[in-house]
Amino acid sequence: MDDQALSEAQATSLMPWHREAIERLVGLAAQGKIPHAVLLSGARGTGKTASASWLTAQLLCVNKRGHACGRCDSCLLFQAGNHGDLRHLSPEEGKRAIGIDPVRDAIRFLQQTAGYGERKVLVVSPAEAMTTGAANALLKTLEEPSGNAIILLVSERPGDLPATVRSRCQTFVLPSPTQSESRLWLEQHSQFNVTDCARAIALAPEQPMTALQLLELNLLDEWETAAALCVSLIEGKITPNSAADQLNKWEPDALLLLMNQALESRVRESRPGNSRLAQRALRARDKVLRFLSAHRRGLNLSRDLMVRDCCQLLGSISA
Repeated sequence: MDDQALSEAQATSLMPWHREAIERLVGLAAQGKIPHAVLLSGARGTGKTASASWLTAQLLCVNKRGHACGRCDSCLLFQAGNHGDLRHLSPEEGKRAIGIDPVRDAIRFLQQTAGYGERKVLVVSPAEAMTTGAANALLKTLEEPSGNAIILLVSERPGDLPATVRSRCQTFVLPSPTQSESRLWLEQHSQFNVTDCARAIALAPEQPMTALQLLELNLLDEWETAAALCVSLIEGKITPNSAADQLNKWEPDALLLLMNQALESRVRESRPGNSRLAQRALRARDKVLRFLSAHRRGLNLSRDLMVRDCCQLLGSISA
């Protein structure tokens, strides 16, 4: 489940746990020292999209007061989601990858003169969704962008990006919130009751945006059932084949995230004297994450085989 896709008009505030990193970039921009290629990396579901959007508003405002004024033509266009000096690159609907043609179009956009202020901004999210050809096409622009163009790459798995891309960017790590920070934010920024917010955060700790989606899409009961199956599988209370039959209907991305969370919880809960169990859980988690990475890159994996292989991994923890 991706970070909630927020439009410019919706991104009205900066995620508090990202404030220090983003404010540093705003300060560099005010001094004319902001890097032309920035990689914003952070965990899934923590609001990277919203924070990147907030940063973009500051970069595009024409009143140089350090922060977006909200009243100039540039800010009003941004709030309307119709700013001519801003371009977003994400996978097209129904696709998991960003191809080379959209990247080439974005490069041509950056080469044009800014229409409203001094900067043009390109946001690529998730950056790891770029195909190899698309990433290679962007290399020269990352190294020598036109004019005052700024490229923001947003990624939860920067290690999946080619080293040649990472080396041309300055990386800023956006930290994850604590579970209590996530719960407080969710209670303050949603219309859901405290009990349901707590249930959602229990399913997606440190991922408030994922928790918000679970509430908005009415998925709490479904996720709790699947999460319980994953735990039962790890504890040896259900066979891998039986679990796979029940979990196979799930969308792979969400299921792999649930499995990863169950494995991370098992690592945290492992007693110090049971390091072997923790090591098994860590190895299984790494394999699950590799499946997740391959799935998101658009590799043609058999859904049934992937689910069954992952169920076997979870079932081997307590064997």
